[in-house]
Amino acid sequence: MIADPLLPKKVLEGREQDIRWCVACTSAWRDWFRDAPMTCYINPLCAHEHDPRYTNPPPADPKKNIMIVGGGPAGLECAYMAAQRGHEVHVYRKSGKELGGTILEASKGLPTATMNS
Repeated sequence: MIADPLLPKKVLEGREQDIRWCVACTSAWRDWFRDAPMTCYINPLCAHEHDPRYTNPPPADPKKNIMIVGGGPAGLECAYMAAQRGHEVHVYRKSGKELGGTILEASKGLPTATMNS
C-alpha cells in the first residue's frame, strides 16, 4: 500500500498490470524505526499526498528544453515532474534498452500482476 496506495482499487477494476509493486528496498521500514518521514523508492509522493507542491506543480515560466541524464528512478521522476510543468524533456541513459535503473534489477522475482481466483 505504500508503493501503490491504489492497489485495492486496481485489483477491483481488473487492472493488475498497472500495480506498482514494492521492491522490498526497506526504506519505508528504515524510516519508520528512525521516526523519520517515510520515503518510498517506488512512490515518490509517499507522505506528501496532500502537499500541493508535489501533487500540483506550478506551470513552468518560461518553458525550457530539459536533458535528464539517467533513466533510473530519480531521473524518471525528475523527467515526469518537469514534463508535468510543461517543459520539453529528453531522457538519456548510459546503456540498456529499458528504463528503470537498479530498481529494474531489484524488481526481478516480484509477483506477477495476475491473480488466482
